[in-house]
Amino acid sequence: MAPGPLLALLIAAASAAPAPQARVYKRAARPGEAVLVVVTGNDPSRPPVGSFAGAKLLFHRTEPKTYVALAGIDLEASTGTVAVTLTMYAPGGASRAWSEAMTIRAKAFAERRLTVAQQYVEPPPEQEARAEKETRRVKAVFAEASPQAELGGGFRMPVKGAKTTSRFGERSFFNGKPRAPHSGADIKASTGTPVLAPQAGTIVMAEELYYPGRTVLLDHGLGVYSLFAHLSE
Repeated sequence: MAPGPLLALLIAAASAAPAPQARVYKRAARPGEAVLVVVTGNDPSRPPVGSFAGAKLLFHRTEPKTYVALAGIDLEASTGTVAVTLTMYAPGGASRAWSEAMTIRAKAFAERRLTVAQQYVEPPPEQEARAEKETRRVKAVFAEASPQAELGGGFRMPVKGAKTTSRFGERSFFNGKPRAPHSGADIKASTGTPVLAPQAGTIVMAEELYYPGRTVLLDHGLGVYSLFAHLSE
């Protein structure tokens, strides 16, 4: 039996619907940079799924058929080719596989050499166990990315007009011994200076940790966090 006029019209409309499209935006494919993935024309009821360099992408809908996801390139990422891999869904449910290769290139960072109390280079066994436990807890928080974004507008500096005394990505040497690249920036300010949240978010940790001292961790959603350390209170 031939389909009725209404069913035929629906089939024609579905087949004429444009397939979802994806685009990757980046400033540079180097360690420490961010990658923005934008999918347009996707089914509003079913977000795309995908990964970047093997890590899951979390998509947030910004318009009825537009989704965005943000991913970072690790400071210690190896050079070479990685892929953005997606499954997108056209209105009505038909899926479309998509991928794009990206070459991670090397980036040179500055170095800084600091002299600190020896306990922060080679902590006593009980403090080392504490520090390792705290590191696992922080990593567990980062692994549980909130699916809803609280992002709106631009980010702002947490301390206005203050001097930055170390830069993101610098390789630190404490008492001559190498440490992981600096995944933040040090901002110099007087004790008691208010620290502003750079963007809307939810506080998911506020306590004193062994290495960073008094710490506040904000979850902005979609895997975007900001961490404030070495606070006076």
